[in-house]
Amino acid sequence: MTCLIQNVLKKYNKNIWVMYNNENSDRIFCKYFTKHLASNTICIISTQKVYIILSSLDKDNVEKLKYDPKKVQFFSYKSRDELDVILENIIADLNFSNKICLNFSTMSDRNTDIMSHGDYVYLTKILKKPYLKYKKKVKFESAEKMIYDLESRKTEKEINRLKLLADITNRILEETFKKIQIGDNEIQIVNKTKRITDEIMKLYVGSNDIVSYDMAWENCPIVLTGINLAKGGHSLPSTKKLFRGDTIYFDFGIKATFSDEMVLYTDMQRMGYALKKNEFSPPKQVMKVFNTLVNSISDGIDEMNRNILILNKGKKHQPIYKVRVYEKAEKFTVGQKGNKRTKFVEAAKGTNLFFAIYETEEIDKDTKKVIRKRSYSTIPLNVVIERQKQGLSSAPEDENGNLPKYILSPNDLVYVPTQEEINKGEVVMPIDRDRIYKMVDSSGITANFIPASTANLIFALPKATAEIYCNGENCIQNEYGIGSPQSKNQKAITGEMVKEICFPIKVDRLGNIIQVGLCILTN
Repeated sequence: MTCLIQNVLKKYNKNIWVMYNNENSDRIFCKYFTKHLASNTICIISTQKVYIILSSLDKDNVEKLKYDPKKVQFFSYKSRDELDVILENIIADLNFSNKICLNFSTMSDRNTDIMSHGDYVYLTKILKKPYLKYKKKVKFESAEKMIYDLESRKTEKEINRLKLLADITNRILEETFKKIQIGDNEIQIVNKTKRITDEIMKLYVGSNDIVSYDMAWENCPIVLTGINLAKGGHSLPSTKKLFRGDTIYFDFGIKATFSDEMVLYTDMQRMGYALKKNEFSPPKQVMKVFNTLVNSISDGIDEMNRNILILNKGKKHQPIYKVRVYEKAEKFTVGQKGNKRTKFVEAAKGTNLFFAIYETEEIDKDTKKVIRKRSYSTIPLNVVIERQKQGLSSAPEDENGNLPKYILSPNDLVYVPTQEEINKGEVVMPIDRDRIYKMVDSSGITANFIPASTANLIFALPKATAEIYCNGENCIQNEYGIGSPQSKNQKAITGEMVKEICFPIKVDRLGNIIQVGLCILTN
């Protein structure tokens, strides 16, 4: 992470970048260094080294941070005077660079205006001291370009989580559009969206490392129909009803908080059109707007090619009509010799064949009981192949160096223990066959299962319909869960998240259970 920031510093030809973290006020510092410091902290980044000055109260917290001492140096202070001395020595070591970048915006951009005015006044005052002492000049510049650069770079974890949230958001919008009826007013549509959001998010909270969710902003979603769209895209919904021949505008997103305190948002806009009677497609004027948006993409490409010499900093370049797409860990070479080294293949859909379950143990400080925590990962096929060629486990170690406890593949059977069995730490034999599930597939940290007794889904009853017939009691269950419309589910019929508590079982050709978890059963 430190190398990444230093590379950005070099890219923009800057020498010093200073961050002031006041009780986790600076999100850049928290993201790239740590958010586990309670005191006010000054972080000085040069192209060669990083200096972090923090209160002696955080000494114990620092010891937990695993940074290369050659790259990151920590200093602790007990008083303001001591802080001033430390800062002066560091600035002197950096040869009093006459420009220092700080996390404020010159364009009133809230995304890059991280520092409060009070923090800015305090930090610039304390930074000026060593310069004034040695009669040196210093200028404070905005770090907004570097902030944008860093924020545009996403880790693999962030990318996977954003993809998941985008899929969830799109699913919510699709389900909402199915439920919209002619005559619904904007507020009613908003309420429908919120109910559908709650229903769908229940499937994800507690899994995929999502611990909580909310709407992306206070007045989310924004729904405007017909002439109300002329009021502006950020206008609040009203009692205006949706009529045939109206357009409908959606601005919607969700906010998700993950187990490691990472918070991510989605923000999607959708347009729809309510067909009139005897209409089978939107009218020409509506399609004209749609096609204009589509054509603007190709027009943009044409404009880029006309100005490609300027955009490429005076260097000649062939017109660009298509680009190569590189997908990390998704493609692998055909061979190692000749032109096969430069040819790549990609696994087809349905080839996520290895789902790794990692497990760590911690001692609860209060109860002194052993707490087991699981983490998950779908291992790309090329990684599996390469590791198996080397005689290694199909799945690599996790970030803590632990090999997976279990590796599941499609059609593998797992047992979902009862709460009583979990508390006792043993399985009641013979196993309840209704609690045996079959793995279907996986993606990222998500795994789907079906009851082992299921052949094919005959009919799926949506949850809303099921609740109507059941009056909220003893709700009708499909093969895969309560009102589950899909052909697979992350949860058991009894509500447990399967991957969190399951363990694999193996059977012989006659259906006899021969292995439970890691224990092989013998006659």
